[in-house]
Amino acid sequence: MVYSNGVKEEIENGRFEQKNAAGRTIVQRPATAADLARIDGNARNSGITAARAGTGGGALPAGSEARRVEVGASSVEVDYNTGWKEEVAGGRYELKDPNGNTVVERVATQSDVNRLIGLASR
Repeated sequence: MVYSNGVKEEIENGRFEQKNAAGRTIVQRPATAADLARIDGNARNSGITAARAGTGGGALPAGSEARRVEVGASSVEVDYNTGWKEEVAGGRYELKDPNGNTVVERVATQSDVNRLIGLASR
C-alpha cells in the first residue's frame, strides 16, 4: 500500500516492511494481524476491494477488467484495463499496481491459478 505522503507498507513472506518516501526501510519485522487489518482497511478506504488469500486473489480497484491473459506452461499473467497486473509463476502469486509496485506477494494457491486461467475464457 502506497500512501499519499509516499510512505509504503507491505507484507511479503510473513514480514511487514514500511519504507519512507525516499524508499528507505524504516520498519521491518514479522507481520502482525494488526498490520494486515490496517493495510486491508486502508486499501478498502482508498477504493481498492481487498480479498484474502484463498478467497479470490489480491486487491484490485473496482471495475477492473482483464485486458490481456497469457497462460504459459507454468505461469499465468493477467493485465487489467486499470493498469494493475496479477501473475502466478514459480509457485508465487504477485499483484502489482499501475506503477509496478508489488502490492501482494505470497505463495500461490490453486484457486489463484484457476481464477486467472478462468479469465482467459471470458
